[in-house]
Amino acid sequence: MAEPNESIELAQLLDLNGIAQQAITNPFRMSWRGTSDWDESDVSAGECLLVPVPTDSKSGILLRSIGYTEKIPAIGRYNIDDDGAFTLITPYEGSSAEERIWFATKDVRLRVSMMRTQSGQGIVQASFSSEIRQHDGS
Repeated sequence: MAEPNESIELAQLLDLNGIAQQAITNPFRMSWRGTSDWDESDVSAGECLLVPVPTDSKSGILLRSIGYTEKIPAIGRYNIDDDGAFTLITPYEGSSAEERIWFATKDVRLRVSMMRTQSGQGIVQASFSSEIRQHDGS
């Protein structure tokens, strides 16, 4: 697999959004695999390319090859608060997602998310997640 900053997928995502290569910083791939405490057979898994496009040292836009709420390319606005928490608001075609992510330790990430209706008036879903990083060989 090509490095994210050399991939055809990156070039296509930048072209789709009219973003110049020199405007981005540190593109990366993220993969996930999650299970539910209610239904262990319910597994959520996937992978996407994320591309930060900073406007300053604490904010910018984040391009996603596949969105979180809707499985389409998405553009969100991010901000890093003074306490180090990362807040991302991503509008989609039929809804919007607001996420706040922070680290309790170097291997424990906490995340709250809220999915809103397109008008922003109704909340479709709210969640809290604790995520534990698994190191290779774990």
